Amino acid sequence: MESVSFNYGFAQALVQKSKGDQTDENLRILVQPDDCPNCLSNDTWDFELGVSQSNAVFKWSDSQAVQIKDADHESAVFSAADDTLGNTTYVYSLYVFDSGNGPKEALNSSWCAVKEFKETVAVYDITSNSTTGEGNFFAVEDLNRNTSYSAVLLGTNPSAAYGGTVYKKFSFDTTDSDACKVVYGLDFCSDVAYAVPASSDYVAGSQSFDDLIAAYDNYSMSAYTNFSYALQQVACDTVLDARYSPIRTCDDCRKSYKDWLCSVSIPRCSTEERETYKHYNASEGRNDFIKDVINPPSDYYEIMPCISSCYFIARDCPADFGFSCPEDDNFVKLSYSDEKYRSDNSTDFLICNAYGNVTTKSFGVRVVPDNALIWMAWIVIYVMFINPLDF
Repeated sequence: MESVSFNYGFAQALVQKSKGDQTDENLRILVQPDDCPNCLSNDTWDFELGVSQSNAVFKWSDSQAVQIKDADHESAVFSAADDTLGNTTYVYSLYVFDSGNGPKEALNSSWCAVKEFKETVAVYDITSNSTTGEGNFFAVEDLNRNTSYSAVLLGTNPSAAYGGTVYKKFSFDTTDSDACKVVYGLDFCSDVAYAVPASSDYVAGSQSFDDLIAAYDNYSMSAYTNFSYALQQVACDTVLDARYSPIRTCDDCRKSYKDWLCSVSIPRCSTEERETYKHYNASEGRNDFIKDVINPPSDYYEIMPCISSCYFIARDCPADFGFSCPEDDNFVKLSYSDEKYRSDNSTDFLICNAYGNVTTKSFGVRVVPDNALIWMAWIVIYVMFINPLDF
């Protein structure tokens, strides 16, 4: 085999040997440092070797299997990739360090260097049972205000005594203001996993975290009830010709309406001033619920919902509901945002709150309800084929 070099504390090689080759059954491994002019003959070098006939004992992955979703002054919420938790042969843990105080940069690909670091801030074991929502959300609590952190995901093989996979390190920061609070684990708006305007009661300590998320969730659920009653009057489960759309269903309408409702009734909060964010003073908000019930204790900025969330309900729901979206940019910016409103090529901030399956881009398309499109198609067919002379 050829020699391999350590990169950030990790090296991996494969030795291929024919089963019929019995001349030498021993595997000899030589480890030596690179050129080191300052090294002394009595220096001590610590390393670990993992040798296996079935799979690599130590692995490195350049994928970031865990994404930071949002953070406030005391906690952060993350999302784990489905294919990560789907590997049931591994146990996953997120290791959080003070920025600049984690394992040495030269060792951040080393499984044992990360696992055995003595000054770890938090270790969060991730399982499919510990996550909530469709995005596999989980949170790390009890962080320090206005602090930079780094985090590394480790996968450990429970069937072996030692070894596993190191995933790409990433960084995140907590805020210096308690105007926004990260929420997650809502029953109805289950895809909510971001910072929302904190309530004055929560900041004062008279309201629990569970009561705060229940207030938001119950408000959204109560607003959805009337819509669900109206949708029951639509011929959803009938023959294709009698449906409001041959390509959309009531389930599509329910999903799009719920995504839109949750994004506008549970606004995403930020403490940063950005070109598309809307500023609110303390005790103000997008709606009366935010203003009167939540009663934000401090000034904050709202990351506006993506305009595509409005387009989706106009596309997916019956035209009889009369759903329509603002077309003029000046009116759109009153309640929504979109990628096209980014004035420069900077991508260091979120342009709009993309809830659920909603995209951050509207592609500049005006959405027409499906049944209107069908009538337009029949008119074209009639003009071009049935009565071409009139055309």
